Amino acid sequence: MNRLAKKDCVERLRKSVCQSSCMLVVTHSGLNAKSISGFRRKVREVGGTIEVVKNTLAKKALGEDVEFLKAFRFSTAVLLSEDPVSLSRVSVDFSKEQKERFQIILGRLDGVFLSQKEILELSSLPSLGELRAKLLCLFNAVGGKFLSVLQAPSKSIVTVLDAHQKKESN
Repeated sequence: MNRLAKKDCVERLRKSVCQSSCMLVVTHSGLNAKSISGFRRKVREVGGTIEVVKNTLAKKALGEDVEFLKAFRFSTAVLLSEDPVSLSRVSVDFSKEQKERFQIILGRLDGVFLSQKEILELSSLPSLGELRAKLLCLFNAVGGKFLSVLQAPSKSIVTVLDAHQKKESN
């Protein structure tokens, strides 16, 4: 890779990291092409991307932060996404399948560094779609209860009139 291509790679990675709210740094070694491509497909399905870059270029693109310097020692990849829960869920599931061959080193969510434990907790949260569904159910429940409260006086009047009519007919 010539100097111009390296500079372009660093700028592209820096731009991608700035545009995404969630970033995970993972190590991968000893994985076959089939499992890597399957993982890439799962990441794309949740709206994420995978950038496999040389460690020296990644360090230049991401800055000289101590946390990043520790992370880029082995075969690493950078995962980027706007949906942190889905990306972390896919990554944690894949790391459980692959054991020592794939590990999550650290993450960053809106500028805050995340440890492996925090990423594991993040993966257990409900996804954005699940939260939207729960919110809609909540709105429907509130609306239904509001309508039943509004209908209660009219039901009472109908019940009283019905009882009065039955009384007169007897």
